[in-house]
Amino acid sequence: MLASDEIDAVVPVLLQRSALDAGVADAVIAEVQRATEQGRAKPVHICWAAPVEGEPLRRKLLAAGLPCHDWAARTARVLARCRASTPDLPPHRGAALPPPNDVPVDGWLEPDQVFRLLAEWGLPVAPWRIAADAEAAASAAQTLGFPCVLKAIRPGLVHKTEAGAVQLGLADAAAVHKAFAAFERTLGPGSVLVQAQVPRGVELVLGAVHDPTFGPLVMCGLGGIWAEALADVAVRLAPISPVEARGALDDLRGRAVLDGLRGAPRVDIESLGQLIATLSAFVARAPWCLDLDLNPLLASGNRFVIVDARMRAERQES
Repeated sequence: MLASDEIDAVVPVLLQRSALDAGVADAVIAEVQRATEQGRAKPVHICWAAPVEGEPLRRKLLAAGLPCHDWAARTARVLARCRASTPDLPPHRGAALPPPNDVPVDGWLEPDQVFRLLAEWGLPVAPWRIAADAEAAASAAQTLGFPCVLKAIRPGLVHKTEAGAVQLGLADAAAVHKAFAAFERTLGPGSVLVQAQVPRGVELVLGAVHDPTFGPLVMCGLGGIWAEALADVAVRLAPISPVEARGALDDLRGRAVLDGLRGAPRVDIESLGQLIATLSAFVARAPWCLDLDLNPLLASGNRFVIVDARMRAERQES
């Protein structure tokens, strides 16, 4: 096996009696030494499964340069880590991004502020306008195109759907006026966010936080109502490369959803990994961005649109 070109590594399994046999250990050491002298540098790892009385022989194998790993699963994991490959190094963080002038001392940004920042970062946000009254909302909807979506903006309003603060599929100006009036009746006076309605897709959540211990972290997972129901997310230190982002997606329990289920659209994993990496790069350069939640991000093929976002920021001393 050590001489064969069809084999990449050899794993002698020393199990119980064979692990306690000094002759077996000596034979393994001798074979590996002979192969090394003949220029065959094939890795040999011992899968070790023996009682404690075998410890002297295990130490003898280690002294001969033969790594020993407890049981098969650990042996396989170590071999996998030893594969010759180009390391997936995290991208260079780059210079810090200055906070916008209108970032509060410590608090949640207004929707318009958040969407403007995300757009400046090159992230795909649904076209939007802020409107203070029904007429302005109808005008904004006309500009963005019908059908459109209205979302009420009120202090402390987080879960808009549960509060009845979202109206979908508004087909004309009359529907916009009616939705605006409904918000004022149930939620009190205030402005609205007008958005072009986006075609449906897989609902994902992306997020980030600046942890006082670990620093910037980026998160991805299933979004919409599933974000709270399943808490199926993966977290990485930011910034990350597209390769590491795809690895985070593979950690999701609901990973199969991204491949399309029951006729649902398939998500382009390569493009999604690039998007997550881009987000992580900006978050790592913005220490004033304490908390970011993009939920949902609608994904279909290589089309991604952020339809709702929250950001908590602080103005840091220079």
